[in-house]
Amino acid sequence: DTTHYFTIPAITPPKVIRYYIKAYDNSVNHNESTDPPGAPGVVYQFIANPPGVGSECSIAPERAYLKALPNPTVDRCVMQFGFPDRQPVSLVIYNVSGARIKTIIHETMQGGNYLYTWKCRNERGNRVANGVYFARFEFGGNVIMKPIGVIAK
Repeated sequence: DTTHYFTIPAITPPKVIRYYIKAYDNSVNHNESTDPPGAPGVVYQFIANPPGVGSECSIAPERAYLKALPNPTVDRCVMQFGFPDRQPVSLVIYNVSGARIKTIIHETMQGGNYLYTWKCRNERGNRVANGVYFARFEFGGNVIMKPIGVIAK
């Protein structure tokens, strides 16, 4: 009945933190367990944000960016993106053939930092097949593309 704590070292949010728990005893049996089952192949994850920040951060970046974490992904990918000022933006997922799979955002937005979790599903809500997909982030006539690997559960 002992509780143990671990403090995650200082990080620069937003970041995806992946972890699992491994426990074993020092008895003759040397019992061992992981949580979630199957760790370290399977992990928990969460997005670390500074206190008071939800899905967006109020300080707009100087330059636009797009990140996709984790990559490759099993069942969800966190898209972090940001841009400096108000403008039309779109974030769309395409397959390797160039077919549109999922429109995440297509609107005029205030400059800032944003997060969106793509659950590896298409417009109809069906899980996409394993393979490589591309996140296309368009803002003010500029484009950033990132490949995203989707692998089997």
